[in-house]
Amino acid sequence: MRLSVYWQHLAFVAASSAVVLVGDSSALAKSEEQANANPSMSSTAGLILQESQGELRVRRPRGNNGSEGAPSFIIKVDRKYGDSPSFFMGMENIPPGKKIRLHHHPHAEEILFIHRGTGIARLGAREAAVSAGATVYIPRNVSVGLRNTGTEPLSLVFIFPEPDGMAGQMRSGSVAEGEQPTPFTPEELAARNARGSEHIVFDEPATP
Repeated sequence: MRLSVYWQHLAFVAASSAVVLVGDSSALAKSEEQANANPSMSSTAGLILQESQGELRVRRPRGNNGSEGAPSFIIKVDRKYGDSPSFFMGMENIPPGKKIRLHHHPHAEEILFIHRGTGIARLGAREAAVSAGATVYIPRNVSVGLRNTGTEPLSLVFIFPEPDGMAGQMRSGSVAEGEQPTPFTPEELAARNARGSEHIVFDEPATP
């Protein structure tokens, strides 16, 4: 009789555990949904983003007809978007015939991954053709540039091993989606470049 009661007790515990597990699964799914909808949640929740998802930023005009590259970019992960303590990742499209002018980062490495399109990458004194699937690793203080030589946008991913420096610099030169991107005055642009010289230094002038 005691054995029968014991097995009944085990069956009750198993049933109760199943209910808890089902409840936990639902809660986890809801938590993931909330995290994706609200990127300001803790990084312990993480993010699952599709290609077009993230924080879209529109560059403020520099008075050079957009020769620095695409007018917009998407922040995928940083301290503000996803609460990452270690990474800054974004995506942007370089229009045909446009480029990212030669520059270097004094205090940070960078990785570029070519998602789509074709172009010419310059790294230090080297140049090479790049296409979808190519990776460019840029050590600190090594100059890099990228030019779209194709007929479609050159889509790339950029990754920095820190969440604040370049993220802050790129935010300061852009506005959130839906805001009016007012042009920089020469004084504003000079001040911004001076503040950002710790993170990025251009090795060639902007194209008129």
